[in-house]
Amino acid sequence: MELETLFCYNGPGELLRNKRFILTIIVLIVVCAGLAILARTPLLLRSVAVLSAPLFGYDLNAESFFFSPLIKADFKGLTIADTRSKKFLFTSSQLTVNTTPKGVLKGDVEKVLLKDAKIRIRLGDKKETETDLSFIKNIPSVRLLTMENGEFTLLFKGAATQISLKKIELTVKDFSPEHGGTLSFTGFVSINEPGRSELSATGKCKGTLQLTGIFPDMLGKGIVELDIEAFTAGKISMKGMRFTMPVQFEKDQIKFLQSNIGIEEFMLMENGQKAVLKKSFIGINARYQTKTGNLASDNTRIVIPGVGSLNGSARLTLKGAMPINASLETKELNFSNLFSMAKSLMTQEEAKKWSIQGEGSLKGRLAGTLSGKSPSLSGSVTMDIKKGGFTSPDGSKAAQGINGLVIMNFTLPRGEKDASLKVSSRISSGEYLWGRYYKDLSKDRARFSTDADILTNSKAGSRFKGVCDLFNTGRYVYDGHFDKNGWQFHINAQDMAIKRIVSDFLSNYLAEATPSLKGIDTDGKLSADISMTSVDKKLAARGNVKLLAASLKLPAVSLDVKSLDMDIPFDLTAKGGVESGPKGDGPNLGWITIFGFRKGEYTLPELKIPVTASGSDITATGVISVPFYGGAVRVRDLAARDVLGTSPRLSFAGSVSGIDLPRLLNDLTGLTFPVP
Repeated sequence: MELETLFCYNGPGELLRNKRFILTIIVLIVVCAGLAILARTPLLLRSVAVLSAPLFGYDLNAESFFFSPLIKADFKGLTIADTRSKKFLFTSSQLTVNTTPKGVLKGDVEKVLLKDAKIRIRLGDKKETETDLSFIKNIPSVRLLTMENGEFTLLFKGAATQISLKKIELTVKDFSPEHGGTLSFTGFVSINEPGRSELSATGKCKGTLQLTGIFPDMLGKGIVELDIEAFTAGKISMKGMRFTMPVQFEKDQIKFLQSNIGIEEFMLMENGQKAVLKKSFIGINARYQTKTGNLASDNTRIVIPGVGSLNGSARLTLKGAMPINASLETKELNFSNLFSMAKSLMTQEEAKKWSIQGEGSLKGRLAGTLSGKSPSLSGSVTMDIKKGGFTSPDGSKAAQGINGLVIMNFTLPRGEKDASLKVSSRISSGEYLWGRYYKDLSKDRARFSTDADILTNSKAGSRFKGVCDLFNTGRYVYDGHFDKNGWQFHINAQDMAIKRIVSDFLSNYLAEATPSLKGIDTDGKLSADISMTSVDKKLAARGNVKLLAASLKLPAVSLDVKSLDMDIPFDLTAKGGVESGPKGDGPNLGWITIFGFRKGEYTLPELKIPVTASGSDITATGVISVPFYGGAVRVRDLAARDVLGTSPRLSFAGSVSGIDLPRLLNDLTGLTFPVP
């Protein structure tokens, strides 16, 4: 090979131009050499830090720095901080980046080593939180990234909650934005510090992910495991919770297949008492649509040993108003074991000794929104009870064979709006024992049913109204309210069948309790409109009681009342209490009228008694004169004092005149006494 150089001299001007060219080349060589030397000293990092803070808002600092062009960079004591919004902080005792000349040309990194790295991120509100992840596509490929003893801390603006991952051991192999990579990690997780917040958790986590793509869609599969040693949220605490979540990343969606949560011990605290569930299990299959924000689970299973298993589904959109729709169902619910766990929350020791029997099913539905301008939830719960019952500690009070259905529809708005609850219940059949009272209703088609509407407001208290059927004994309508100052209850009972109430429900009990009531026979219709009020623990009552065409027979004592009518309005208050309402124009005058009274040989054709129920007393006005064995018994000033107070009492004055004593004594003793 021949190299021929031609040099032509064209005078002094040409020579000057050549000198300038040579000088420029020399200056460039010197600058490059200086940069190469500068790159091996901390001066370069300091120069970058001076420019990065004002231009980009990040402060860059390191205790020492070594740079081998195109091959290696090593930082010790590195710190990167967000100087503007204070939302990001990164520190590492050592950061080493290795590559090759070939990798530099391709934009790849061979190895990255992070030791004692600490990352702290503070999230603001929705507007301040960055959600654009397009920067991922600009990250260079990394053959191997290793983090040793790392730490990640997540803070939230305006909240004391802090989520931390410590002692992180992280390995990422063959990473690239287009083809993903393999990731594995272990670490210890904590939420706040135990004892310093109502919400806290401690445990450990591990996981592996095999990704085939990251941006624009994360693709691949993996598994994440979370072991929580202790968890506390207000009155709820858990121990030994293990969460296993297989995950599959697909285009526009993430699937969680056969995820499960095992809870060794679940505790609910209330008034110093606690209820404990052991070895519970939750199984979940779910999917999340990344573009729409829809989270759906078509198969969720909750198993509570001894109580039953529940199956459900749910839909939740994690955007906008966050609409939710969920359902839950169980066909095998053991009320006995459920009560055994729940009664530990009771404060009365005697109540804890009771037992509950029965099985049944439960269905629940929930729908609504969790965010937006007017978030609210509504739904229903249906509970079917089979062979229910209860038993007191001494066995004197019990029931068995009770079948029933309870349906509850509810609305739970947020804020100051009223929450509503509609309750519909039907209870039929069963045997009941209450002390000396026993009744078998297993063959009676009548049932107890009620439909109630309840409205609750955090400031105004609660209001309710409803109707009731008490085993076909009458028609009952009720309403009322209660708040922090007191309560009010109103009931309107119409056409109460006295005969059915006494003969079907009370006759046997009355005969055993009082032998003179054996064979009791009654009839008549009773109606009552009663309003009870309690303010500062002082009672008041207002209303009216009517009894029409009532009759009474007591064969054991030869007593017979052909007809008894009663119409008594009343407006009563306890002494020192608040009146139940505005007073009328005059006193509440009522009447009790008795026709055809007979006791043995004694008869009383008619007796009419005026009654006034007002203020704190009930009084029989005037003089009550009763014909008695040829004479008369007169009672005056008959009064029941302070009937709603703590010390009610009865007072009256009476006189007897013109009585045929021999005949009276003869009827009482069976002996004949001479007539004077």
